[in-house]
Amino acid sequence: MSLGKVLNGILKDQSFSPLSKKELKELLSLRYPSGQKVISETNPSSIVEVLGVLMAFNTYGEALNYFSEAETSTSMILRSPANRDAIQSVKLKREILSRDAPTAKTGYGKCPKCKNADLIQLRSGDEGMNLLLSCPVQGCNYRSTR
Repeated sequence: MSLGKVLNGILKDQSFSPLSKKELKELLSLRYPSGQKVISETNPSSIVEVLGVLMAFNTYGEALNYFSEAETSTSMILRSPANRDAIQSVKLKREILSRDAPTAKTGYGKCPKCKNADLIQLRSGDEGMNLLLSCPVQGCNYRSTR
């Protein structure tokens, strides 16, 4: 099965409009300044990255402009609108953890989702019985009735 058919099949499965032959040809010919192809059959992660960008934009033209501005696959991934929420979450965590305020207390156990990080308290304990906790790795927020 050709890469174009794979892309269009996945887009269709996700309720997105398939790309025209012209759009597929254009997309498959895109290269980074280094000469590396933006999407390649031999690089499955590039297929996932391109699909994520295509689904994040309203039109193919917007996605094409985005692809043409990317200098590397890393910059394409990090700047992707699909990652906007994750990037905002990381910024919020950094801000919270950089404060010396008492609102960033730790020691509330491990994140139930990723199991990697200690949860931090986002609100002070005198605001009622519910605590608002956040995972500094995944950005998950939890309410606890401790």
